[in-house]
Amino acid sequence: MDTSQITMASLEVVEEVGLERLTMRLVADRLGVQVGGLYYHLPDKAALLRSMANELCARALAAIDEVPPSPSWPDAVAQACGRLRAALHAHRDGALILASGPLNGSLGSLALMERLIELVQRGIPAERANLAADTLMAYLTGFVHQEQLEAANPYPFPVSMDEMRARFPLVFRSSDDDEDAMFDAAVRSILAGFVS
Repeated sequence: MDTSQITMASLEVVEEVGLERLTMRLVADRLGVQVGGLYYHLPDKAALLRSMANELCARALAAIDEVPPSPSWPDAVAQACGRLRAALHAHRDGALILASGPLNGSLGSLALMERLIELVQRGIPAERANLAADTLMAYLTGFVHQEQLEAANPYPFPVSMDEMRARFPLVFRSSDDDEDAMFDAAVRSILAGFVS
């Protein structure tokens, strides 16, 4: 057994029970080992979360690298953010795992942010590129987290959508069922705000 096997087993457990219910005991049970054996490789749950974040970031970086080069930097950034969104959606609670990465010292999270800054600073002055990339990452993880919550817990509104639109016309003015288009438009709007 090695750290990679523990990480993969942890991601499998998260798929079944969610990040909130992840425990070292559940991971040990998945691997058919004693809990103490895990602590030899990963001393605590923070290390486990760091390892999972590193794995997700490696997958996200690989997905971003698959994007063909685009002559338009906004297109390149939007495509990279779209790939990152898809990579997070490939795992239950992917957004939460990624968001926990920097707090747990994930070098993968830093590598992912470095790549995003590289893409962003092609069209935004270097002194604002970090803030732009951080804003994009915060929007992206929040957007995916909300999507994942809705998918896991589809709580219906207490009234019909027609009534919701009538009562909250500003909220639902731009209500669009096309989440992909809405996400892309928001990413491009964030970029445009940092350019001007």
